[in-house]
Amino acid sequence: MKALNTNFQESRKFALTLPDTITFEVIGKVCGKQRHRSTRRGKMYTPEQTVNYESYLGFTYQSLKDKKWFDKDAQIGIAIDSYLSIPKRVSKKRKALMLSGKIRPTKKPDMDNIVKIVMDGLTGHAYPDDKQIVEFGRMGKFYTEREEKIIVSIWKV
Repeated sequence: MKALNTNFQESRKFALTLPDTITFEVIGKVCGKQRHRSTRRGKMYTPEQTVNYESYLGFTYQSLKDKKWFDKDAQIGIAIDSYLSIPKRVSKKRKALMLSGKIRPTKKPDMDNIVKIVMDGLTGHAYPDDKQIVEFGRMGKFYTEREEKIIVSIWKV
């Protein structure tokens, strides 16, 4: 398992050295993609929290000075790190382990739901369709004392 983590870290470092890499932060509570819901009449809809967070991701990307549009033929790689808040009632020893990365979040949102909401939220803002993502460098969940956030890196493969 240790070798696997090293490969992810090497992949992330490699991605950040590529010339077309764009890295940005999305500050605020980390949300995962929620399942579609249905009304009593059977009409399907996306929950409001998911729609709002996807819009926020797109808006954050659009507000970047160095943003880049990847065209429809581009092959894209992506890496995502999410930083979640430490629970309020935790010992100093456990808090130190959380901040050092020895204890990582096993709470919601699930990693796959974070990935889905980020990839869907950037569709139409960074790239035409998330099917263009052909490489996944890393997805990590960590604890932070500061505000919750997501750090996203996108690069052309």
